[in-house]
Amino acid sequence: MSVPKQSGSRTAFLERLALEHPDSVALADRLVRWARANDVVLRWSSAATFDTMIGWIVLGVQEQKVFSVQTNGQVSVLFRQLSNRVPIASDSAREATLQGLAAHLPNLPATSFSATKPDDKAVWPLSAFATAEPVGELLKLLEWMLRGLRAEHEEMLAGRRTKKKGKSVVAQG
Repeated sequence: MSVPKQSGSRTAFLERLALEHPDSVALADRLVRWARANDVVLRWSSAATFDTMIGWIVLGVQEQKVFSVQTNGQVSVLFRQLSNRVPIASDSAREATLQGLAAHLPNLPATSFSATKPDDKAVWPLSAFATAEPVGELLKLLEWMLRGLRAEHEEMLAGRRTKKKGKSVVAQG
């Protein structure tokens, strides 16, 4: 069903979702509530054939895309965006991230995404989240990602503060 292009807004997204995937409106509502509770910024965009809701996390002056829901029937978790913009500092931290990711994926509906190649995105059909259980698992995955991103950001800031303090002590000494 073709819906005329509208400006990107929550209303436009939900209206199109209700027309094209009425069984997925509850998922979108739950993600909106979850995003608000977890300080995730939501942005909306419209195209001729579908609308998109994108969840962003703000870390200092950077913004990272975390997930998207499209009215063309897709839910995506955007690992590629994260690995491109927030590189993991150490090999041990990267391995721990891969292990955490691998631990979450078996609890979610099947996807072609592989935890051994996290420079990609996991994509599921909206219909995969028709019941509460997979939605809960998706939210657990997103919460795990947010904790990791925030921890990495805090570690990076702490390292900068330590370097600055060290330099200022040397400069004053």
